[in-house]
Amino acid sequence: MIKCIVLTHGDLGFALLNTTEKIIGPLEGIKVISNELTSLKDLITNLDSIVKNWEESEILIMVDFCGGSCWHAARVIKRSMSNIALLSGVNLPMMLSFVNKRESYKLPDLAYYLKECSLKGTEVIAGEEKQE
Repeated sequence: MIKCIVLTHGDLGFALLNTTEKIIGPLEGIKVISNELTSLKDLITNLDSIVKNWEESEILIMVDFCGGSCWHAARVIKRSMSNIALLSGVNLPMMLSFVNKRESYKLPDLAYYLKECSLKGTEVIAGEEKQE
């Protein structure tokens, strides 16, 4: 089973996991790390600690957005580990799909699948809607 670390700013990761568990039920193999009041160095240390405990597993690290401290910490860890994939833009459709598909895909394929799920879960309605 592929494991997951949700690494985000503030309480976002905790809220996503909490909501996912309310929909699906209790989950194993998912950890949340917040960058709140944490230096980049400490963020890397916290992330590295979880990764080392799961070193025999494939791990998907999902972060909230590219370029922030969460992304940079995950990139540092990813560089030295071949069993890790990194995905930005974590959201609820991505979390739900991860839980439902993590035993059906290999890690790289799962990461690309989740990216597609995230995009499919995004719609725009603008202007006037025509009544049918």
